[in-house]
Amino acid sequence: MSDSKLSVCSECGSKYIAASSKMKAMCPECASILYGYENCDHVFKDGRCIKCFWDGNRSAYIQRLVDGRSDKMDLFRDKYTALQKEFGLGKKMVLSTSENSRVSSRMMSVIHINGEFYFQTDITMKKYHQISANNSVALCIDNIQVEGRCTELGHPLGHAQFCAAFQECFKGSYDAYTALENERLFVVTPHYIERWVYKEGVPYIEVFNIEKQEYSCSQYSGK
Repeated sequence: MSDSKLSVCSECGSKYIAASSKMKAMCPECASILYGYENCDHVFKDGRCIKCFWDGNRSAYIQRLVDGRSDKMDLFRDKYTALQKEFGLGKKMVLSTSENSRVSSRMMSVIHINGEFYFQTDITMKKYHQISANNSVALCIDNIQVEGRCTELGHPLGHAQFCAAFQECFKGSYDAYTALENERLFVVTPHYIERWVYKEGVPYIEVFNIEKQEYSCSQYSGK
């Protein structure tokens, strides 16, 4: 097995086959426990999974989650999976970025793949420089707001899944901009999502704490 095919999990420290995980820099085991993605169906031989190369190691935080798994976590996964299905493949969303206490916002064409949000931009744009200085960003659409960390992935044409989805959802933008030399692809990994919902005319605030895998829905009283 070539080392070029391996990554190191940022949570548990194990090496794993990069293509086996739905998230960058996180093995399928940790990505499943923390974010609800599909896990590898592990088969161990000589201390490692022969499918994803995970070594079976877990961080203290992951182990506490596993040991304390409860109906509350199942509720989070069910609600979060439903939210992702509602979002669909592509949407126009407002992206907010900041640097040195200066915040700017703009409408973006966003692709949603496996719980993460992808967009492209030019390296000369203000948002590119703000993200380079501060990768904490927010996305908003209708009654949903998303907070997360933004990572540059390189030129869009190097990412076939994004390109196929972007061309399907935003063909005009794909044809006009994706192949340009200055374009760069970014991914937003969400850690907190909030949504306002109404039940029989009564407002509620849904909170998805993705890092802790916690869900809550509280009536808004204004007090």
